[in-house]
Amino acid sequence: MTRRVLTALLLVAFCLFISAATAYADCAWVLWSTAMRTSTNYEHTLPADAYKTKEECDRAYDRRTAKEEERRKRDPDRQYFYICLPDTVDPRGPKGK
Repeated sequence: MTRRVLTALLLVAFCLFISAATAYADCAWVLWSTAMRTSTNYEHTLPADAYKTKEECDRAYDRRTAKEEERRKRDPDRQYFYICLPDTVDPRGPKGK
């Protein structure tokens, strides 16, 4: 009897593990952009673009960050920061009612 219970528990755990891995693989990724202006304490976060894989999002992050480093040399008051997050995460926090 104990062996059957253990086998059932392992089967359930395996199924949960597989379903979580599948859900993660199907997830879309969003590149978020935060614009900041130091002279006015302005800050605004918006989704910049969406990607099917994290790797695509990471490549876009690298490209935009490199361009931003060059742009900051010309205008250090205005800065942009980027982050890749799953499409289920909103860095702005929960929406109010």
